[in-house]
Amino acid sequence: MGRRKRGRPEKPVRAKTVEQQALERRQAEAALRQDAERAADRAEGPAVREERKGVKKAYQHPRGFRIGGWCAAVVLVLVLAFLFANAFCHSVVINEGSMEPTLSAGQTCLMNEVVYRMSRPKRGDIIVFRSGNGRLGEGLRVKRIVGLPGETVQIRDGRVLINGSVVDDNYASIVDPGLASEPVVLGSDEYFVLGDNRNGSEDSRYEAVGNVAESDIVGKLWLRIRPFRKVSFIG
Repeated sequence: MGRRKRGRPEKPVRAKTVEQQALERRQAEAALRQDAERAADRAEGPAVREERKGVKKAYQHPRGFRIGGWCAAVVLVLVLAFLFANAFCHSVVINEGSMEPTLSAGQTCLMNEVVYRMSRPKRGDIIVFRSGNGRLGEGLRVKRIVGLPGETVQIRDGRVLINGSVVDDNYASIVDPGLASEPVVLGSDEYFVLGDNRNGSEDSRYEAVGNVAESDIVGKLWLRIRPFRKVSFIG
């Protein structure tokens, strides 16, 4: 009897996973795309290929261009920060007690110098204005607006009257009405100001200050920043 040849046992065929099939499909599609691109390049000729390369390079920003863009952005941010600081963050130190208890001597506040370019001052605003005999810095004073342009202001029996009506406020009774003992008629661009410390303030009741012209108003105080324990918005 002839001997039966023993061959190596055949390896079992493993079924391909879905992931392997998908990978092979993608590889085949990529190979087809490459073949198609090569065929298109051969059909276009060298002149067309060079032109297409030039278009691609035109859309690639050089490194120097990117650095210049960053520098321009940094400069823009610095300019905006400078403008913001000059418009809204001009500091004013209170050197007198005429605005107590709202503001005390030695406190530092920020002034908004832009607000009155967009709107007119309002009653109750605490403003910084120029005054030839002022004690705050270079002839600057800080007071609160009481009377508006066109109104008639008078102080009688310790109270402030606007157009004949008593102003309801919580300030101390005024001892010295000064010029306002008689009705004071404000012009179309004039404001009547008082210190919150009614009996310890040199304001529109006195000739040294008088009515404040709108052109002399520098800005509005909006934030107290020092001392730190009293940081707050100013109303």
